[in-house]
Amino acid sequence: MYPECAAEIMRIYDADKKRTLAGVQAVLAALPPPGSLPFDDAIDRKATGGQTGFSKRILDTAFFRWVWRELFLMDSERLFIPYTPPFPTTEVSAELRHLDINPARLLHGCRMTFRREIVLTEPFEALFLSYCPGEDLDCSYRASRHGALVTSERAQLYHYESANSRIDRYKVSLLQALNQAFCIRRHANDLERSRSSYYALMRRRLLAEFLKDGLSRRFAFPQFRGLAAAFRRSAQIFKMTDDELTRSYPEMQRQILQQ
Repeated sequence: MYPECAAEIMRIYDADKKRTLAGVQAVLAALPPPGSLPFDDAIDRKATGGQTGFSKRILDTAFFRWVWRELFLMDSERLFIPYTPPFPTTEVSAELRHLDINPARLLHGCRMTFRREIVLTEPFEALFLSYCPGEDLDCSYRASRHGALVTSERAQLYHYESANSRIDRYKVSLLQALNQAFCIRRHANDLERSRSSYYALMRRRLLAEFLKDGLSRRFAFPQFRGLAAAFRRSAQIFKMTDDELTRSYPEMQRQILQQ
């Protein structure tokens, strides 16, 4: 976090006298705070997930933003299926609009905060194991049904990413899609409608991941294969009773993680 990050977030919560906010997230900074990393003078942007100046200019064009969002589905709102469509809409109180905040539908795990009572009411999913792709979207969506979510443009945070602590791309892709099927089965108010939306999205995601793997020269196509495996296995999740889901899904995850 930048030095003022936590104070800026708390300033927003303190100003929210009517308690209309459920969660506040920081804004992602392009660079870490000075002196926070041992290699600040020569940041390995590929290793840390940063963008070069050239790639950033390309992505800042309207056409490539559309391709990034609609074709490659690099947008959490395009990947998440609301359990009770549409997304909740809670107006940000007028007393908060001077604080340089923007409404958000979902929050990003590395930079999100919630009111304590919200997280006690809507905790992280207890049946998820290990590295759980999608758990931040699930938790923040459920929180959004209790109040507004916002991004503070003054609270900066740099997301340092390291591949060393993560599971491989195949398992991430497989678990992300199965976790979404699990959450839909557990929380959707109209399972048939949400299941249809899930498979429509999966067909789009298969194309997106095939293209991303190919363009990134990952010729084993790990992300595409993970989604294809999830496409086949998700039907089993949708057929489970509540008891079967609670009993079987942790074991399903363990088997994937041990592959």
